[in-house]
Amino acid sequence: MTDITESGARLSERTAVSLGIFDGVHIGHRAVLNAAEYQRRNGLKTAVFTFLSGSVTTKGDVGLIYSDKRKREIFEDLGVDFLFSPEFSMLRNLSAEEFFDKIIIKKLNAKVVCCGGDFRFGKEAGAGVSELESLCGENGVKLNIVPSVIYKGQAVSSTRIKNALTTGNIKSANEMLSYDFGYYEEVMHGRKLGRTLDFPTINQQIPPGTVLPRFGVYLTEVFLEGKKYRGISNIGVKPTVGKNKPLIETHILGLSGSLYGKRIRVNLKKFMREEVKFDSISQLKIQVCKDIENAGKEVL
Repeated sequence: MTDITESGARLSERTAVSLGIFDGVHIGHRAVLNAAEYQRRNGLKTAVFTFLSGSVTTKGDVGLIYSDKRKREIFEDLGVDFLFSPEFSMLRNLSAEEFFDKIIIKKLNAKVVCCGGDFRFGKEAGAGVSELESLCGENGVKLNIVPSVIYKGQAVSSTRIKNALTTGNIKSANEMLSYDFGYYEEVMHGRKLGRTLDFPTINQQIPPGTVLPRFGVYLTEVFLEGKKYRGISNIGVKPTVGKNKPLIETHILGLSGSLYGKRIRVNLKKFMREEVKFDSISQLKIQVCKDIENAGKEVL
């Protein structure tokens, strides 16, 4: 995938462009991306227009599903050819007509445009799909408005997924995403308390600005060097030992050795219990033993 965000170049290849914020790249977003992908049969390249998620703020929002870095990785995994992801402030004052001419036509060289029915654009989000349809018609661009994907009677949305994550409903979140939510971060040095409990753990930072899942203990899957392991992970602030910065700490069943500096994927599979402050380290150790035993019985 070629990221043309920092480039002043305009695409020479004709493209099918997907429009949206794409936070999480969930099954609704993938329907839009698939509509653009379908246009490869007509010789078109695929391009995604999206704002840097961190530059678009919504009052009361609990954070992003994924960092922009992770979102780019997902686009690349899906085979997107070109990505244009500027900061919102760069384009916020463009009228709908200016946005269409400068970005859709001149920058991205669109032959086909794909989006959801709720897509808004132009200054103060003043234009919607009806205005987009008119602009496409005037410029010989085909518009494909992709219907919402329905999950349990309602349209899939990033808001629904965030609500599922913050309440510990991991099964629903994963089903709406179409993949398991998790983290792909570097292993950091911690306080090494897990080793004193005979349960070595890896510590990973939760990317700033992203949604915090319900604090507690999760059954997880851990991927390392082509192998898959069962894990038990705590997301939270480790109240028993006085930590106050949220992180994910994982004990990997059947694996030992130093993993510092490695980037490891940890996916959440099931919420098992609330985070608890214990009166002593010995009580914590007893509970961790129970958590590991329970994790070993769960079906992944």
